[in-house]
Amino acid sequence: MGAWARLETANGNALGFAPPSLSAYAGMFPFHDVTSGNNGYCSATAGRNDATGWGSFDIQVAKAFIATNPGFISGGSGGATHLGMTWASFFPTNTAGLVHVGNDSSTNPYSGDTATTSALPVMCINVGSSALPYGITTDYYDGWTSGTVAFTGAMPGSQLTSREVADGKCATAFGSGWRMAEFHDGGGWSYWSYGTTPGGLGRFWVAINEQPANPWN
Repeated sequence: MGAWARLETANGNALGFAPPSLSAYAGMFPFHDVTSGNNGYCSATAGRNDATGWGSFDIQVAKAFIATNPGFISGGSGGATHLGMTWASFFPTNTAGLVHVGNDSSTNPYSGDTATTSALPVMCINVGSSALPYGITTDYYDGWTSGTVAFTGAMPGSQLTSREVADGKCATAFGSGWRMAEFHDGGGWSYWSYGTTPGGLGRFWVAINEQPANPWN
């Protein structure tokens, strides 16, 4: 369609075939949901329907969404099918430039916990040598990364076809020296780091070495 062609041009013709990306991000893409009326055969209802599909969208709003969700580009592609491990943030919003993240009751570090059809941010890390901030207490299971973490836009786990590919997503998003964060970067199970917790952050992809709990396993 014409609107998709304009988005393709704005993204260097990298979007590819529309349905896989739109399907993977159907719950997040800024569609204008058409909930009333009919096409003579089918009636519009909330959500996807046979009359209007997912609805319409504003090109500029869609362009901004794609820019902040890099996984949308060829969002349905990628062959990773293994359950991936996810973590959660212990802060609803950023606190004094610090991030506190880790496993919770939904995390499975041994075989993964989330299907790769889910579109989630990747937690990335730039390892440094920063000293532990005053007032933060750590232990063996809740450590300090000595670096900074950041979160990509959401992307389906199916795109994380290898550790190298996952690290590349972080380098693309944040620059040289960034890679996908790993379970043991702060000791294991949970850790503190410098960084910013995005508002509304839910679950996110985290790698783990020596366990089959990554999308690429």
